[in-house]
Amino acid sequence: MTKISQESFLFLTLTCFLLGTGLFFVGFFPVAYETVEIISKNDDLSYERPVSLNGIRLVQPAKKYPQTILMVVDALRWNFLNKTNMPFTYENACMHFSIEVDIPTVTMPRLKSLTTGTLSTFIDIILNLGETEQLDDSLIHQLVKNGANISFVGDRTWTNLFPNKFYRQQANVDSFYVNDFYEGDKNVTQYLMKELTLYDWNMLILHYLGLDHIGHVEGSTSSRIFQKLNEMDKVVQKIYNGQNFHNQLVLITADHGMRNGGGHGGSTTEERFVPLSVFKKNCTAKNLINNVKYKQIDIVPTLAVLLSIDIPKHSVGCLILEMLQDLTYEDQLYALYYNTKQLLQLTKRRYGQQDTEYLSWFLKAKSAHFDFLSKLRNKKEQSSFDFEQAKLNYVRSSRTISTLLSESRVRFHYDFIAIGLTLTTMTTGYILIFALFTESNYELENFPKYKRLMLSLCVAIFIYLICYYKAIIKTSHILNAGFITLSMSIAIYFGINIVKMIFKIILPMHKSMQMALSIPIPLLACFIFHTCSLASSSFIEEEHQTWYYLGATALILLFMNKFRKATIESNIGQEYFLFKNIHKTIWKMRSDIKMLIVVTLMRKLNQTGDRWKDLIDLGDILNEHDNKAALTLFFIIGLVMLLMQLKNVNGPLEIVPCFFATMCIYCFRGASGTVNLVQSEDHNKYVILMLFWISIVILAIIPYAKIIFGKKTYGYARKPNLIKILNANFSCFLLVSALLHKPHNVILVPALVFVLQVTYSLCDNLHNQRFWRDNQLHVLAYKTVLTIFVAKMFYFYQGNSNSLATIDLNPGYIGQTSYNPIIVGTFVTLNTYCAYIVAFLYLILHTFSIQAKQMPRREEKEQVTNSALVIVNEKQLQYVISLYTISTIMPVAAYLGLMMIFRYHLFIYSVFAPKFFYEVYNVFVFYFIFALTNLYFKLFK
Repeated sequence: MTKISQESFLFLTLTCFLLGTGLFFVGFFPVAYETVEIISKNDDLSYERPVSLNGIRLVQPAKKYPQTILMVVDALRWNFLNKTNMPFTYENACMHFSIEVDIPTVTMPRLKSLTTGTLSTFIDIILNLGETEQLDDSLIHQLVKNGANISFVGDRTWTNLFPNKFYRQQANVDSFYVNDFYEGDKNVTQYLMKELTLYDWNMLILHYLGLDHIGHVEGSTSSRIFQKLNEMDKVVQKIYNGQNFHNQLVLITADHGMRNGGGHGGSTTEERFVPLSVFKKNCTAKNLINNVKYKQIDIVPTLAVLLSIDIPKHSVGCLILEMLQDLTYEDQLYALYYNTKQLLQLTKRRYGQQDTEYLSWFLKAKSAHFDFLSKLRNKKEQSSFDFEQAKLNYVRSSRTISTLLSESRVRFHYDFIAIGLTLTTMTTGYILIFALFTESNYELENFPKYKRLMLSLCVAIFIYLICYYKAIIKTSHILNAGFITLSMSIAIYFGINIVKMIFKIILPMHKSMQMALSIPIPLLACFIFHTCSLASSSFIEEEHQTWYYLGATALILLFMNKFRKATIESNIGQEYFLFKNIHKTIWKMRSDIKMLIVVTLMRKLNQTGDRWKDLIDLGDILNEHDNKAALTLFFIIGLVMLLMQLKNVNGPLEIVPCFFATMCIYCFRGASGTVNLVQSEDHNKYVILMLFWISIVILAIIPYAKIIFGKKTYGYARKPNLIKILNANFSCFLLVSALLHKPHNVILVPALVFVLQVTYSLCDNLHNQRFWRDNQLHVLAYKTVLTIFVAKMFYFYQGNSNSLATIDLNPGYIGQTSYNPIIVGTFVTLNTYCAYIVAFLYLILHTFSIQAKQMPRREEKEQVTNSALVIVNEKQLQYVISLYTISTIMPVAAYLGLMMIFRYHLFIYSVFAPKFFYEVYNVFVFYFIFALTNLYFKLFK
């Protein structure tokens, strides 16, 4: 048998929990939708252009335009294109359409919809970061198949999606480098001017990124937004005045919109509606603003008809009728028939042959279409009635089918989902049972039991073979089979242990196993309420309000408890002087009152959610150009408060690099022009950042230098050594967080530490001997759970939400001159989850500080049993870590079940799925921080 520490046990179980969430993720978010996978090589259905209708030969429409220009302005939302921002485009376009884009509103999936006519999966958000996917059919493929030459310049996402498809190309080197507002767009325009003088291309694709980058960095109200819109308007004017414009069809559109805060990725109206402006030489009516709402996928079949190529076989879009007005009646009906027939065949392949309403409409349209063609071929008078009847029924049928295919697009892999849910549930239950017992080490002494592991593996193999034989599990790849079997065996092992421990509780011979509630009942009730609230999409969108209420209520109750006790103690035997002594009590509790004021003020910094989006928050006011002096003062206050907190956890030697790093943070923001500085030069930013990182390195190595070159210590002295290292690491992270935060948010970093300090002092006044034999564990339980409460509040104070659009990408590019996905991802993660990381590190640091205070004086050490004290201290630390772990993963495990219950909910991909990503990624961040902390425990135990 092998004995394993509780820290290692928690690390292994957390690994299994993440494995389960990974399986659930694969099953719930498949890489491809059903409509994308429905066509096989041996399909007996034809998806090519029709050549006859009931025996009458059909004539395919000829190519209408020799050259086509597709200009994509990244993040150009619908209301940006108006007479003020883009006057030339607004007044000279033949027609304007409001185009609805699908979620997720990020670049790569939107480009897929724009070129293939299919709806993207939510997993495309992750693929968008790597840009590794390649498509097998699209407008680009069809054009190349027909011998067309395509030129491209702009976002390199296009070249990753369509390698070796462009006749000429010039992709941006760093499309993800958001600090590039002008250089990349300037290169696109220069390339455009060269291409306008050439005649050897059939399609020219332009993708401008500057507008999107400005939105990410400075927000949607930045003055540079309107400058960029004016620049794009001038580009359109250059195309319009080109020497070959009379042979061109020009489309101006966007991949997605921009939310009011400047980002995108969510499902707000500003993100989901973009313009489509059409330019051509002969317009029937200029500046026609069409009120019919079309989808982004509708552009694909429309362009395919106008360019006389096949509609991509995966397309589920309908035709934009207004763009076909220049075609003859015969050509319009051909296009409608082709589009509707293609959609109908997709439906047959998906649902089989069914007698449905849309099928009857299609048959009526074919009949009217046949009558129209018969009269036309026999040179009889054409009937407009036949044309309108055919057109009406084709449109009704195609739009109904398109909606049906769009709504039934997802296919869940229930085998992965079931195994993932089972594994996460068993893992959570296993950790929970250990957290409920004070004598949890009883079972850990015999972990793992190899006979039980082998039994679990054999049972898992047997279950897998049965499921595969019954076609419940369809994967046949040996790696997938091994992965699934291993996951099932782990889940079975946990299940066996859970059942065994439950029997130990029930059987009389094991009454010595004493239950100890790991979470105080009031706080447990709050967790249950919060978990149940996640069953509502509105509560998810406004989750910050839930935590504002629960966190503030808990802090106020703690304050009232301390105030009551302090008032009673100061007035024993002096009831007459009760009111006279209240002011003394208030003065003694001034830090607690400051804490409540700080919590109230920090809530006003950033407004998040959708219910009160029109409210102006303090951050918006401070970031206005006219309030630069106020922002500078607020920034200085935040840095001073941070320095004061650093002074509390560091010695005189460590405070020097802390002070220097703080000054570098201010100088960096000053050199960037965000705050006022005596001398502000942009090129000095990188020198300042280099000095900042040097200060961080010096601060980090000081405690190690003291340990290496100082007096050798043993036994108890190793605890203070670990505290010194933890203090240094904690200080480094606070300084890095201050660098990554927006200037008005820097004050949140020291405010979080201050609130946690006061919260812990309030918890020290709690006593509940009725339910808790060990009052120290009772206090630690409150501290641990309230740490999560406070971390949740400050997470939302920072401006975060459950919408992917609120992810701030700008911190990832601080000090970067190019796009590095590892550095950008790390910085964005540290900035987004700063509150959680700071809260956990401070809780561990506080727990070790308590242990250090419990150590006997030097002259008493010889009289105290060394091992007894270490066991007590380790018991408290293990209790805190176990409780924090279970409090972190239990809501996530419950949410996975809710995701499965609401898998067909209308807002599953716009509300529930983003919340899933945030929660699972939070567990991953905790897993990483816990692993590093556990490593320190091993080194300095």
